[in-house]
Amino acid sequence: MKLLEGEELIWEGHPTWRSTISFYIKWTVLAVLPLAVIVIAKVAGTDWPIWIGIAVFAGGFALVLLAGWVRRVFTRYTITTKHLLIGTGILSRNEASASLDRVQNIRVVQSPIERMLGTGSVDFDTASGEAADAELRFIGIDHPRDLRDRILAAIEDVRAKDRQGGLG
Repeated sequence: MKLLEGEELIWEGHPTWRSTISFYIKWTVLAVLPLAVIVIAKVAGTDWPIWIGIAVFAGGFALVLLAGWVRRVFTRYTITTKHLLIGTGILSRNEASASLDRVQNIRVVQSPIERMLGTGSVDFDTASGEAADAELRFIGIDHPRDLRDRILAAIEDVRAKDRQGGLG
């Protein structure tokens, strides 16, 4: 990301690998289903070859691993002294951004599993005319409370500079 004049990078990162564990578990269970169906059918007396179930599971599991990796690596979160930015995608690119001075609320959201893993989401409500554009979400963040505190400090710095500029 190219920074604007006077803009400094506060934090940049991807979702942590630990945040993809629930994704891997959910989709691996689904990848096991064809194998389970064939094993049950085999026990019931059909002559379906077990290797078909193993091959389908192996292919499905490989796709799960690839999809989790792609989701993680091709999502980039950036926080500067002026902006929040989320960039996703491989071939096509989707970017959402908001001015840091427009952030109204910051929420840290953690499920019980995310709390155990030390991950979570950081949600930003921004002042915007469009409801869909008023929220940004950094998903799968390592130590989300620490990131929230860094952002709050940066927002306070921006507002302090605005107050000083308005006094002069």
